[in-house]
Amino acid sequence: MRLRIENGANKYPWLAAVDESGTVIGYAYACSWRERQAYQWAVEVSVYTHPGHQRRGVAKRLYAELFQQLVAQGYAVAFGAITLPNPASTAFHQAMGFQQVGNFEACGFKLGRWHDVEFWSLRLAEQREPPMPPQIKSTS
Repeated sequence: MRLRIENGANKYPWLAAVDESGTVIGYAYACSWRERQAYQWAVEVSVYTHPGHQRRGVAKRLYAELFQQLVAQGYAVAFGAITLPNPASTAFHQAMGFQQVGNFEACGFKLGRWHDVEFWSLRLAEQREPPMPPQIKSTS
């Protein structure tokens, strides 16, 4: 995880939610969807919430802030990947406005077996032509 943060934090937002004691209870981040220049306006996003804090709006608030920052940077579309089966994540992404766009069969190995991975898409902003390259995130 540390390497993932170090490799992407200078370009994409990484957010954390903390409780009253300062303990991290959730996080959300964006990363490159594809490395080719033609896809520079697309990101992959993920959100995680500690099991003891799920269904309390933490993930929704993290995603809302993440999407706001991505739009400000100039990103146009976000993709989420859900390892199946995961009905809670599927329902959450649907409630956040994502649409299912594909299913890759048996491409993820997790918890001792192969799983399908479903991809979901969310339009973040109007797509302009010609688009300006996304801005590197501010460090302030």
